[in-house]
Amino acid sequence: MMICRKRYLRFATCFLAAALISLFACHDYASAQGIGASLGSFIPVQTIGSYAPLTTLETYCGPILPKCGIANTFRSEFGVGAGLAQLQSVKLSGSLAGDIDLNGHAALDDTPPYFDIYADLRLWRFGFRGKYVLFDIRSFNHRLGKVEWNGLDLGVDLDAIQFPWLTLGACVDFYFINPRFNGRFFGRDQASGAVITSGQVTTNAFPPVIIDINGSRPITWGMYLRYMPPEILGFPLHVEAFYNLPLSGSKFTSYGLSLVFRPQIYRFDLACKLGVEWGNLKFSQFTQASSNNDPNDPRSPFYNTPQNWELDMGWNFYKIELAAYF
Repeated sequence: MMICRKRYLRFATCFLAAALISLFACHDYASAQGIGASLGSFIPVQTIGSYAPLTTLETYCGPILPKCGIANTFRSEFGVGAGLAQLQSVKLSGSLAGDIDLNGHAALDDTPPYFDIYADLRLWRFGFRGKYVLFDIRSFNHRLGKVEWNGLDLGVDLDAIQFPWLTLGACVDFYFINPRFNGRFFGRDQASGAVITSGQVTTNAFPPVIIDINGSRPITWGMYLRYMPPEILGFPLHVEAFYNLPLSGSKFTSYGLSLVFRPQIYRFDLACKLGVEWGNLKFSQFTQASSNNDPNDPRSPFYNTPQNWELDMGWNFYKIELAAYF
């Protein structure tokens, strides 16, 4: 029996919205009547299911509904960031051509710059994030090679555990980024037989082989933690950490840690974040390199045959971000 997916999703969305609106209305009414601050204070049910007390659940995950209503939980954060990346490895692999170390062969910049601008809107236990990233890795000679990783990242958070000073949750990120690698590889000088790796084109050199690989948009899932005590060692600091794993599309893994200098934890406040992030990106495409197909070119049997090309790169980010909270 076929199920109409659109109709099912529409029904599920409407049902969930109606349930949430009803729950919030009951909660606000109960708060106005002075019945209590949590869900367990106005629903006279001692158990969830048949065995789990509601108070026990809130002991481990925090109050299910806030004291002053859902609307008062709205928070927003806007910020800009900049930093430098340190490339750990950049390897191009062809199923027939073998491995090519792009750090040396393409003379890639080992410390490319990084910029981002982001926003984070939080309501109740949910967070809705958006970030635009500018991160290009190019060779010193721009004709040799470049890796493009620019675009928009949209994410959704859910706080599974939410206390005043500690939050632990799960997240999903959708990257509207198609990673791309484009490189030019030169052959041997016909007169001397020397390998040309610096990108200078001479009259005796074979024309370059051009390899262009485009990856699909990654989707990741992961976990995050925010530890926000009043102070750490006498300083107004808190700690943020995350770990993301690939879910579909190009394989992107990242994890990081940030130390946040924030005088207060209230609205209309400014903060400075010092962070370090580790990332690994891997994507592939079955394609054929473009060249002149010169039969005398010793690279022809390896590069000009259609094959699977894969780029595997890893980096560290060291960045600073300035944020405003509302």
